[in-house]
Amino acid sequence: MKNPVIEKRLRQEILPVVQKPGRYVGNELNIIVKKRESVKSHVVLAFPDVYEIGMSYVGFQLLYHILNSHRDIWAERVFAPWPDMEERLRAAGLPLYSLESFTPLSEFDVIGFTLQYELTYTNILNMLHLAGIPVFSRERQETHPFVIAGGPCSCNPEPLADFVDAFLIGDGEEAAVEIVRIVQQGKAGGKSREEILTDLAHLSGVYVPAFYRAHYDAQGHLQGVHPIKEGIPETIRTRIVNDLKQEFYPQKPIVPLLQVTHDRLSIEVMRGCTEGCRYCNAGMIYRPVRERKAADVLQQMQQGLANSGYNEVSFLSLSISDYSRLTDLMRVSRQVLSGTQVNVSFPSMRLDSFNEEIAAFVSEVRKSGFTFAPEAGSERLRQVINKNITEEDLFRSVEIALQNGWRVIKFYFMIGLPTETDEDVAEIARLLQRLLKMSKQYGRVQFNVSISPFSPKAHTPFQWERQASVDEIWHKVDVLKRHLGRERRVRLSWRDPRISFLEGFLGRADRRMGRVIYEVWQKGAKFDGWAEYFNYDLWLETLQAHGYDAQTLIAEIPEDRVLPWQHIDKGVSKRFLLKERRKAYEQQTSPDCKKETCLACGLQRKGAFAEIVDCYKKDRLNPQPDLQWNVADLPQIPKYDLDLKNTRHYRVQFTKEGYAAYLSHLDMARLFERAFRRAGIPVVYSQGFNPRPKISFGQPLALGVESKAEYFDVEISADFSGDLARLLNPYLPEGMKVVRVRRLGEKATSLSQIINAAEYEIHFHQYPLSEEEVDRRLREIRRTRSLLVDHFSKGRSKSLDIRPFIDSIRRRGKRLIVRTRNVEQRSLRIDDLVRQVFEHPEKVAVVRKRQLVRTAEAEKTPLDVLH
Repeated sequence: MKNPVIEKRLRQEILPVVQKPGRYVGNELNIIVKKRESVKSHVVLAFPDVYEIGMSYVGFQLLYHILNSHRDIWAERVFAPWPDMEERLRAAGLPLYSLESFTPLSEFDVIGFTLQYELTYTNILNMLHLAGIPVFSRERQETHPFVIAGGPCSCNPEPLADFVDAFLIGDGEEAAVEIVRIVQQGKAGGKSREEILTDLAHLSGVYVPAFYRAHYDAQGHLQGVHPIKEGIPETIRTRIVNDLKQEFYPQKPIVPLLQVTHDRLSIEVMRGCTEGCRYCNAGMIYRPVRERKAADVLQQMQQGLANSGYNEVSFLSLSISDYSRLTDLMRVSRQVLSGTQVNVSFPSMRLDSFNEEIAAFVSEVRKSGFTFAPEAGSERLRQVINKNITEEDLFRSVEIALQNGWRVIKFYFMIGLPTETDEDVAEIARLLQRLLKMSKQYGRVQFNVSISPFSPKAHTPFQWERQASVDEIWHKVDVLKRHLGRERRVRLSWRDPRISFLEGFLGRADRRMGRVIYEVWQKGAKFDGWAEYFNYDLWLETLQAHGYDAQTLIAEIPEDRVLPWQHIDKGVSKRFLLKERRKAYEQQTSPDCKKETCLACGLQRKGAFAEIVDCYKKDRLNPQPDLQWNVADLPQIPKYDLDLKNTRHYRVQFTKEGYAAYLSHLDMARLFERAFRRAGIPVVYSQGFNPRPKISFGQPLALGVESKAEYFDVEISADFSGDLARLLNPYLPEGMKVVRVRRLGEKATSLSQIINAAEYEIHFHQYPLSEEEVDRRLREIRRTRSLLVDHFSKGRSKSLDIRPFIDSIRRRGKRLIVRTRNVEQRSLRIDDLVRQVFEHPEKVAVVRKRQLVRTAEAEKTPLDVLH
């Protein structure tokens, strides 16, 4: 049950006036709701970015599933509210709340932040403040939640040391539960906040920064971070889950109600990478490589698709081609997915391993995007960064893609890499020009090229390197543009080097940077990774006020200097990283240690990781047993035919009420497509490049407007004889319900052409406006011949006369009855009319009662017009 006070005010004051209100209502498919009184620990998983980004992060869903698998733990979710939502919450005096129960964050036992990106740090402070929780950990009292943070950015936790109670370093599948148990048992035992933090500090992989002090010399250089509390470790070793167990992964993933960045079923296939790219933080901190059993991956795929209705599955790893059972995975996946209209994508693919089999596999339904990442244009620079691919590998991979029908090819390059010259940058252009020449025989081919500035990352061989300045990066972009000329077939885009500058110094900063983060947040910084809110000058001014110089922040770090993250042991040793750095300057490459000899990266250390890691042992390549797979053992994914000749057409009426009213027309259509899939209803699919289910909806409804009478037409295989309403309704979100279904003639006119009128009710029971004043305004509308409203599209304002759309409008007590008609097949946006009567339209409720088919002889509903 949701908090009634927050729920009421959200629906009355806030949701009607914010962008994408679906971000803030919860109610998604497969969420977990428990009774608060039945659990011992209440946890909220916090993602410091917008909903669409957070719901695309697989690790977030894993922790949600793992914590909720324990009966006495309830994990909910919260995301950073977009600035318009934040403004409304603050104006209403409402705190930041969880999505599942609308519980204020201050009432949780633990808040677990995901540290995915340095430029979300100000959002963390903003979310804490919006929740009414002190942003500084030292100011929190016994009643406040414990603020825990983990994720890739925790490999250098120091910039956030003043704000976070404890960091989890490394894998969280087991440690997250252990952390919650320590808090749970400490609270039950009456322990103080400091005592519970002390217990956490003794847990492997947990760093409590308040129990450590940073020491500096007279010049302000860091001398080390050391414990000030007896008994806690000098060095915090990363947690490593050596076995990616099947129970870690959800069989029923949360399915967002609105479109998110990666709107698909994402399945982790393996973790870690042994290619050893010297700039790559993930390739170092996620060691060792751990592969999931192919049978486990396939089981999760089959159950996940059946329980979500997704039409795409993505196999995730840092390099999918390194997965030893990839051939088996593709073979059985093809068998399982044949005829299901489910697409497969591989977001990460090594150039030297892309082949005809992979190209054919991922293009069977539709051609998902491929991004080839040479990283550097010249062979010399690829040797420096240890990117062991050749130009021949690139040409072969692109030709395979072109031969298999791709006509848009994406490339990713980095600029500003160590030892890079203008000649190396120019080589990117020359490489693209050679590819363009090669591709001419395939017709019109578009190359989309993304350029990203290099920024040095902690725990990599390049962690000591100088970062190119903003001006230097702009110069390199100009070099590239000049050498490419006006080639229209290359679409060049680049990341703002000012953002990369921030990433670089925040990723390598010590805990003194916390003062800058706090002050820049106080001055209004948030969503720093978003162009519309990024304020570079504000950061520069604040840095200068605290004595920082931009050139010093990007300068090379001497190898003998103590690094801010030196007390964090991620497995790879300083000795190994230095060795790799020196090989880079000698243009020497290192082999993939999974295929050849152990390079002694540090994971083989006894007493540290050797007891739980076997990646360096000779028998590490023991093959998995042959994959024996009975497809019939698990839930079946419906199969669909393209343009069947023997089909039936149906017209469906459904409601769109409550929180469902805050879903866009496109989001609603996507939900129904997934509901049909989950229900196993054999919808007919179109043919062509991108097959789509044959479902067509009626006229769109404005956000926030409820409806008793929405419609869609659907074409279904004639073999189907089930009850559409009974099958669909269990898979629709609250507020959406199929109420009537009628068989439709094959040549019936479409909904968009026959619906030409509608009836609305506008309720203003809570609106501070007298009935007399409403009557006066209605009389003015009736008398006027023209009622102009402004519509904004693509930055332009256009006036529209809505008076011809209004058939009649009358008052009955505290509600208005409005009847509208279409003009030139265009319908009235009812919110345009509402704004003409009420200055605060968010305070009235609007319901579409009927949609009508009006002729000179009669007025019918779409369910009465079936031929």
